[in-house]
Order: sequence, then C-alpha cells, then structure tokens
Amino acid sequence: EMCKYFYENANNFSSDENANNNLEKILSVTGISKTFTLMRCDAVPNVSAITSRTGIRYIMYNKIWLDKTINNKDDFHNLSILAHEIGHHVNGHTLHTSKHNVRDILEKIIRFGEQSLTENELEFLKQRRFYEIQADEYSGFVMYNLGASLEEAQNVINLISTNENDKYSTHPNKNKRLNAIKKGYENAKNNSSNIDAETNLADVNFYKGLEYNSKNKYVEAISSYSKAIEIVPSKYEYHLHRGKAYHNDLNFELALNDFDISIKINPEIAEAYNYRASTQIMKNNYDLALKDCDTAIKLNTIYTEAYFNRSRINEIYGNYEKVISDLSIAINYDSLNYTYYIKRGNAYNELREFDLAQKDFTKCIKLDSNNYEGYLHRGNIYYNQRQYSSAYEDLTFSIELNSFNINAFKIRAEVSRKLKQSFCEDYNNCCLLGDEECCEISLRCK
Repeated sequence: EMCKYFYENANNFSSDENANNNLEKILSVTGISKTFTLMRCDAVPNVSAITSRTGIRYIMYNKIWLDKTINNKDDFHNLSILAHEIGHHVNGHTLHTSKHNVRDILEKIIRFGEQSLTENELEFLKQRRFYEIQADEYSGFVMYNLGASLEEAQNVINLISTNENDKYSTHPNKNKRLNAIKKGYENAKNNSSNIDAETNLADVNFYKGLEYNSKNKYVEAISSYSKAIEIVPSKYEYHLHRGKAYHNDLNFELALNDFDISIKINPEIAEAYNYRASTQIMKNNYDLALKDCDTAIKLNTIYTEAYFNRSRINEIYGNYEKVISDLSIAINYDSLNYTYYIKRGNAYNELREFDLAQKDFTKCIKLDSNNYEGYLHRGNIYYNQRQYSSAYEDLTFSIELNSFNINAFKIRAEVSRKLKQSFCEDYNNCCLLGDEECCEISLRCK
C-alpha cells in the first residue's frame, strides 16, 4: 500500500534478490543495521528514499528505470544508486518530507514557469539540493569501502546528470555532485569515521521504536526511544518521536517536555512545533498552540498539517474565514486529503455558504466513497436546502457505512418528517446509541 499511497495508480512489488543483496553489501561496510525496507514501485521515476507517516523507512525503486540505466553494467552502478538513497535516510532527510511538496513545485514550474516560484519555494529547492549533496558524499564514502575506484563511484552521475543551471531543480548540477562523491570517497580513504558503534546502537533502538509506534504499541515505542536517548541524548529526532508516542499514549506533559527538548536542540524543525501545538490543543492551551502553528508555518510555508492544526484552533474560536483560508492553502499543497474538504465544508456551512460546502463534501466523497462523514455532512446540506430526497439518500449511505452515527439518524428522522414518512425507528436507534433527546421523542412516538 505504501507505493500506492505516495504514487497514485501504482502497484507494489516485492524487492528482487539482486536489490536485497546489494543492500546487504552496503550495510556490511558501513556498520549500520538493516532498518530499511526495499520495495519495487514502478511509479517512482527512478529511486526514492521515503519515510512513512508512521516512521518506517522505505527505499522505493523503479526496476524498469534501474535496468535501463544500469544496462548490464557492473554492480557498482547499482550499489552507488542504492548507497545514495541510504544516505538520505542516514542523514535524516526523509523524516520531515510531505507527500506532495516536490511534485507540486515542479508542476508549478511546468504550468507557470520558473519565475512563478516564491522565495520560500526557492529556499525549499535549495534545501533539497543540499540534501542531495550530503547523500552523494555518503555514496562516495560507501563506494570506497566497497572497493570501487573514484571513477566507478562517479559513473552513475556522469550518466544521468548535466551541468545545466540548477537553481530551479531539486538536484545539483553534475560538477557539484561529482565533487561531493569525491569528498566522501576521500574521507573514507583517509579513514574518516562515518558512523560509530554507539550511534548505530542508538539508531537500532530508535527504529525499533518507530516500528512499535506504527503498530500502535506506544509503551514499547517509548521504551525503545528512551534507550536511544540514553545512548545519544543530543538527537532531536529521538525526543521528537518519543514526544509523539507520549502524545498518542495521552501522556501530554511528558510529550510537551520532549517537544521542548527537541526544539531546544534544533529550533528550525517545523514538525516539532506542530506536534507541540497538537498537544497544547489537547490541553486546551489554544493561544500557545496557535503560536506554535505560526512558527511551524513560518519555518515551512508548505507544511499542510500545520495549516490544518491552525484551522482547528480557529474553528474553536469561531473564526471560520480563517479556517477556510488555512484549509484552502493546505488543499493547494495536498489536494487528496479528504479531511481538509470536510473541515472546510463545515466552515462554509457555518457561514451558510451551502453551495461551497456541498462542493467540498462531494469532493470528499469522490476521494473516499466509503467516508460516512462526507455523506452525513452533504446530507445535512441537502436538508438545509430542502432537497429532502437527496438528503435521505446521503444519510442512508452514511448510516450504512457507520451504524453508530447518531447525527445521521437524527437528521434522517427530520428528513422523513418532511417527506411524510415514518421517522420513529430512526429516533429509536438514536436513543439506543445514548442520545437523550432522541429517547424523549421515541417515547412520544410510542
């Protein structure tokens, strides 16, 4: 499912034996543990290092592209590509990526030209190029340890890269990348240590924590993160993810403490502010949460989850225009998140902009035809617009998808009144779900 999540209309394939063997070769000379999952995903343009929302590290590769690029050349070509992607994971580049950032910016360049990019978007591309340089250095380091010559370590870049202006690109030009590989190669040649045993042990515990967290085993995750922190207390990532686990385990004070430490270690990470905002929301500290959302957005202007969190606070304050503004920005960067449409639709509904609300709920249903909330809210809109037959149909769908849906029963009962149909059964079902108002009406029905 991960291939389909990141690349629509894609199919997953298990990794092939050759890719796994090459991964083992790289790990054998770097001293790091196998905390990556290889996955063939032919929707990926080439090869991509990705960390899921649950923190599991993937290296997805397009076998067709890989075979065409390698074209029966020696294994060093394949190894250098894989080492580069591992370099992204080792350097922590994939911990904070958003699903659509790169694609949205590149699509904007195609549609509107390079000059359409904002300063923040240009800064984002610059950061991406810096990440590529770091990954290239790591690749050079690995290739020396695998016994490759410098020329062999640089061969793939000579094949796929050019010396064109890279200002509007996610990747540096050829000469910059060749120099980065050379730097990593020379560091290895001069016996520069890339990773020590202690750091490796900390990382092993950290990624055990991520695996536990992905299975909702928060206590075990916290224990693993704590072991990592005990070994290397200076990594903000360890505190950030332990904070998330504490938050998920409803231990908000300890979560806040970890987010505070993470921010103290590295005050430039938007994700830490956003998660601290989420925890402050749970503690009803809305002003503090709003401040953290503002900081997260300032650090990363295309961080959709921070816009969503800020919209939650403004919804509580009744600032529906601001809710709509933030969610519109979030949708601009992540147009496939149905939750954003539901929340924006609700804000439009509060402002009695029923047509716009209806469009958002319809979009939600198109994105997820089994979303009971989409049908519930659109059914309510139809009810407000006196389109009772359409309302009844949507509310029935909503109940079929979630039979514990109190509001759907209540609204459908009112719709049935308007249609002069029996409504007592809906009030009775609503009463059985614990709604006192429904119970009173149900008694009168009898």
